[in-house]
Amino acid sequence: MSINTRCASCSQTSLLYLVDLPSRVLSNTLQATSPSQIPDGSGALWNILTRRVEDYNFKTIRLDAAHQGLVDASTSEDTYEPPQAAATHQAKDQAKIRRRYRHEGRDTFAALLAPGPAEPFRLLSHAISLSPVSNSVTLLGVHQNRSKNLIVSLPHGTSDAHVDAITTVIHSTFTPLCSFPLSVTCDVAWTKLMVSSVPTRPKPGDPTYSEEEVRSSFLLNPAVKALSIMRNPRWIRNPASITGAHSSFTFSFQDPDGSIGRALAKSRLFVFGKPVHLKRWTDKPRRTRDIPQA
Repeated sequence: MSINTRCASCSQTSLLYLVDLPSRVLSNTLQATSPSQIPDGSGALWNILTRRVEDYNFKTIRLDAAHQGLVDASTSEDTYEPPQAAATHQAKDQAKIRRRYRHEGRDTFAALLAPGPAEPFRLLSHAISLSPVSNSVTLLGVHQNRSKNLIVSLPHGTSDAHVDAITTVIHSTFTPLCSFPLSVTCDVAWTKLMVSSVPTRPKPGDPTYSEEEVRSSFLLNPAVKALSIMRNPRWIRNPASITGAHSSFTFSFQDPDGSIGRALAKSRLFVFGKPVHLKRWTDKPRRTRDIPQA
């Protein structure tokens, strides 16, 4: 479950609240979290988390710093992303924050972060301790990621009632320091699949099918039509450079526990009248150059 905040004046989303983060993406979150942002006295917990990442989960709250909002499946432009650029979205896709954000170089958390990067954690920790409803909740950390969003981490197993209480505290603590009012909605985890053996054009010499045409044909499958698609089909290559008769595309959809993706990968689906194959998308690791020996 996650919580998005939406600007009351322009109806654009500005906060994402993630909870029950899958263990397979915990490592990505830990990489973005500094030990200095873990509460005092919790260094041992940090070491345990980093050593046994598969055995621990924690809940997170994401505050989007860009006052541009989420672009969901119904309104996203789904522009082509080269594989290398798409790889930069790996952590977000795995963490099921499956929507693209637009930034205009404005950091709406600038005032909040002005005293230092640890200020959000200090403010929220103090506010939580003063709340009779949430003072029993342990705040693991608050940090700003590369997308200028704030990530608030809570222990796995935090009850829904405490999550709601923390949400109220976040509103009262951070809203006065933000340039937009906040409202709350829910979100869930995503799965990203690759669909291969997809026809690229009606006949040789014709233009490559547009991604909208791919989407329309793909949605004719009842199993796909029933999905909550969060990122529409996108060719894995630049459409202008696709010369072969077949290629592949990726898409993302809501999948709280991953079971929908596993079942869908075994289904027999069609695109433009031809059978296609599905498998979970895996980003290729970046290549590193060999370091010259002395």
